[in-house]
Amino acid sequence: MAANTLGRPGGLVRIWAHKLYLLAWAPRSAVRVGMDVVDEMLDMLGDPVGARQFIERALVPTVNDLKLLPYLVPVQAQYAVVRAYCGDYDGARRLITELRSFAVDELAAAELENQRQLVERIAAGRHSLQRLPPPPGAGPLPAEFRELPERGRNDQCFCDSGLKYKQCCGRQDA
Repeated sequence: MAANTLGRPGGLVRIWAHKLYLLAWAPRSAVRVGMDVVDEMLDMLGDPVGARQFIERALVPTVNDLKLLPYLVPVQAQYAVVRAYCGDYDGARRLITELRSFAVDELAAAELENQRQLVERIAAGRHSLQRLPPPPGAGPLPAEFRELPERGRNDQCFCDSGLKYKQCCGRQDA
């Protein structure tokens, strides 16, 4: 965030922050920084496929599994935009339409409308991604976030805590 404040890209260090928050059992912070990861994958890397993989395999399961209701609409709205960038315009439109009933205040409704308009601009070809040059010293995206494997309840948790998923990020009592 400090680099962004100074007008410089932060690189993909937020991926490591996302993992740290999961390890520290700070799921709300993990979701917020994870949404920033998706934004950076789109804005810096111009990589909607990587952003879709991250949001589908890390953010959406975290929000759903931990029942983080305040993040349902923002994460799903971001997912709709990512789907539009990936060419799934009908799926993105359908998702935005479904989310309208969950936007309970004016701020959420306004943000959802902004996302709907962005989806329409993407679908019409009036908005596209541009890949920024990587910041100095930036390495490739870590392999564990390029290709996240499916996980079962008895598999080791994706956050590298050493616990089974069902005893860590997949706990039902959270």
